[in-house]
Amino acid sequence: MVIQTADYPYSPGLGNDIDGAFNGRGWIYIDSGWQKALPQQGNLMIRALVKDEVNAPVITSPVNKTFTKESHVTVTGTSSANGTSISLFNGSSLVGTGTVESGQFSIPTTLNAGSNELTVKAEVEGKETDSSLPVNVTLDQTAPVVNVITPDDGYKTNKDVVTVNGLVRDDNLSSLMINDQNVKINSDGSISYRVIVDPGENTITIKARDLAGNETVVTRKVIVDPNLGGGGDNPIPPTNTAPTASDVKVTGTPKAGSVLTGSYTYHDADNDQEGTSIIKWSRADDSKGTNKQVISGATSPSYTLTRDDQGKFISMEVTPVAKTGETKGVAVSSEYVAINKNSAPKATKVTVTGNAKIGSSLTGAYTYQDADNDQEGTSIIKWFRADDSKGKNKKVISGAISKSYTLTGADQGKFISMEVTPVAKTGETKGVAVSSKYVAINSAPAATNLKVLGTAKAGSTLTAVYTYKDRENDKEGNSIIQWYRADDSKGKNKKAILGAKGTTYKVAKSDQGKFIYFTIMPVAKVGEKIGKVVSSSSVSVTKQYNGHFTLDVIKSKRDIDKLVSIIKKDYADSNVVINKIGSYYKLSVNFVDKKRAEAVAKDLKRRKLINKYYLY
Repeated sequence: MVIQTADYPYSPGLGNDIDGAFNGRGWIYIDSGWQKALPQQGNLMIRALVKDEVNAPVITSPVNKTFTKESHVTVTGTSSANGTSISLFNGSSLVGTGTVESGQFSIPTTLNAGSNELTVKAEVEGKETDSSLPVNVTLDQTAPVVNVITPDDGYKTNKDVVTVNGLVRDDNLSSLMINDQNVKINSDGSISYRVIVDPGENTITIKARDLAGNETVVTRKVIVDPNLGGGGDNPIPPTNTAPTASDVKVTGTPKAGSVLTGSYTYHDADNDQEGTSIIKWSRADDSKGTNKQVISGATSPSYTLTRDDQGKFISMEVTPVAKTGETKGVAVSSEYVAINKNSAPKATKVTVTGNAKIGSSLTGAYTYQDADNDQEGTSIIKWFRADDSKGKNKKVISGAISKSYTLTGADQGKFISMEVTPVAKTGETKGVAVSSKYVAINSAPAATNLKVLGTAKAGSTLTAVYTYKDRENDKEGNSIIQWYRADDSKGKNKKAILGAKGTTYKVAKSDQGKFIYFTIMPVAKVGEKIGKVVSSSSVSVTKQYNGHFTLDVIKSKRDIDKLVSIIKKDYADSNVVINKIGSYYKLSVNFVDKKRAEAVAKDLKRRKLINKYYLY
């Protein structure tokens, strides 16, 4: 029985054989249960294309732990994936490519100074194999340092044995030979080796070689003259031996701000006491003294490391000085001490908490970290205001430089973030600025789509409708509505209608000829509660006329214009309508009620402006 866990070609394909004899051994997993296959379903079968796995390629040359002074090498190896591409890496960096031919590949590359970890990968059908086993190759192009203290070149003696004293320095030293004889090197790099010399001129050859094949050769000529007399080295005239310094060491914590202490052993064969020996500290790019520079002012046995020393190599040199006799000896240096490259501090877990509403305070927090355990100094804090959670149009909030920030009206509807630049008291003092996520500041609610619905006439009911919105989805509280009456659509002489504060308003007779609208102040139940007051468009209330009178027809246009002018001037609440009937004019005058219409008609008659009227 089988289960196909993914679609083909990502798992073997299942099929049905309906042509062969049914064997009755098939089971199918359907609806969380196993069911025996039916004859019409045939025999189950599986189809899969099986490909042999391609093993990781192998580097055959150079071999692991190789030392070389040649910067250009060719990496060769084997792979079973003929025709595929091979990628060569030095550490994580791609440094070359090649192709597998007849099971082999060859890729030239250039080494970095120091250690190089070489690996290769093959690419088969768009997928990479595992990396090969790493091969470590060290590029060393610096020859050993050989300092011969004794004998001096041209040294004369009447003895048949001369002692060679000196110091040898090299990180990858392989051998030291004096006159083709292997010489033991002490742990501090010092050597002392007796050489048999013959009468006459002798050449002593000191040869140091490192694992990469770099060599340093120093020679000393020694003259043996049995007639010098006295049985000693250069006994005539007797000479005082210069002092020596040995076992020069530097101890201390190799990080900026720490103190290194130098020490050495002073010796004088003539027992001359030590005077003021000369001390110098030097800074270099590597343990072999590349680009060595004397550190100005560093002349005592102790030296406080500075930021300039980070990632460098430090050594102390001492020139032994005696109070009397042969006062000045040969300068001897300690091995170089690698100074840690102090890491910049880091700020992690930067967060902002608090009630995100105007008037409340937000509090920022973060974790200070320093790989070198440098204590925190005065880290730099900034607060930002932006238009969205991604920091659009972000701006620094002036004066906000502490871990707490009180929200102001300018933050309404904005997004707030705190940024911290970690600062250490010592070492690499300033780190990279890191920001918290943006916090949305609670927005005030808003009212949109304001409309007045209903028939705008006396006695009818108008309804205020609007859309309530709140970015944080805070529910609506008791929003405040006020209805207004004005003389025109622009709100001239607007007045709040006393008591009209609900979503509905019944139009009064006094509203006739006026314009009605409402305002709303949206109010949320929680969060930022009070929104901006907004106004609806106004509706014009139709002026209703329930009292009317008409006059007999008038033929003169001038007479009717004169009469209309008087009525409009003296009776401002009137509504005058002129209808032309043939060559005559019919005048109708309308008022809010019949009583007013009758009063005006009588007054006009009294003034002898009209003779007869018809009231209705």
